[in-house]
Amino acid sequence: MGSLGAVLLTATVLTGCGSGIGTTAEEAKKSVVAFVDSSTTALGDGWEVDSGPGLGKCDRGPGLGGISYVYIKYGPAGQDPAADVDTVEQLWKRQGVTTERYESGGSDPVRGVRGTGGPVGSIDFLASSEGYSIEGDSRCVAGDFDEISRDSQE
Repeated sequence: MGSLGAVLLTATVLTGCGSGIGTTAEEAKKSVVAFVDSSTTALGDGWEVDSGPGLGKCDRGPGLGGISYVYIKYGPAGQDPAADVDTVEQLWKRQGVTTERYESGGSDPVRGVRGTGGPVGSIDFLASSEGYSIEGDSRCVAGDFDEISRDSQE
């Protein structure tokens, strides 16, 4: 899963988190979980949570820190990765996400689609013969990372 992880990390760095003016931390968290879950549901059973929703720091603009949530699920490889990328991309577009497809080289390419906007800051779907993954990053919203971290541990 080394190459899959490298592509996932690259896609995450490229997409970042979007600004979510007027959204609370709890709404941002619920939104990214619901969006990732609806995406995996469209692809069938066998998905498991890998990470999250995990709290992170983000930048809402010059001098304006904020928080976001990252939620990652892994699932089994499908029979037709290209068709699954189509399915996910169409679902996301219907929900206002601006998408961009990508594909690695080689005889067994990793296919994917990433997006920004709509109900999330960024989202990424990878389809590999080794398995699938979807990583969502909520919108960046106002919030004190230290305070929210402390509250969630109590």
